[in-house]
Amino acid sequence: TDGDRIEASKQRLERFILHSYSRRLFPSFAVGVFDRRGFLYTYYINADANKSYSTGSVTKLLTATLFQMQLERKRLQPHEAIDRHFPEFQELRWNNEPVTLQNLITHTGGFPDLRFYKKPDFRKMESIDLKVPMPIYPPGRHYRYSNHGYIMLGHILEKTCGDSIENCMKREIFDPLGMTESKGPKTGAGGFVTTLHDLML
Repeated sequence: TDGDRIEASKQRLERFILHSYSRRLFPSFAVGVFDRRGFLYTYYINADANKSYSTGSVTKLLTATLFQMQLERKRLQPHEAIDRHFPEFQELRWNNEPVTLQNLITHTGGFPDLRFYKKPDFRKMESIDLKVPMPIYPPGRHYRYSNHGYIMLGHILEKTCGDSIENCMKREIFDPLGMTESKGPKTGAGGFVTTLHDLML
């Protein structure tokens, strides 16, 4: 039955969590399954629904959401060049082919994935106080995960919204959803700190 399968899945999940915790892979766990009505299942070790966690690149989902909101308001266009917002970004063109906002949001700007590419050619973008690796591919040709792309997108969103990325997120996402325990992010790529309850919202 469905009930038996659900119970078996819960037991497998809890065994995995307990095994990981016993090996000291994580200091705490907060796990939740939810739908539009709220939590259907929660499981905690050294935690509760209000314990705060740094969420790493979950931040990028919020940045993408804020970007989509600006598209819907016609304040940004997906295929506009990023150097329209910061002329200094012209240095990042590939044979005069511009990187677009769509390239940043989809990790197709041509920037190297620095987890694997060890000798990038960095250029200092004075306007945003950031060293950015030069593209190694033409934009739009390859998917390569890029924190720098989302950091640049965060700066463009700050300029568009007229506030820090943290305040933009609070005003546009956290406050409307009642996410009272969420903080950050510091950039468009990371720094979002939240609770399991707020993450559900």
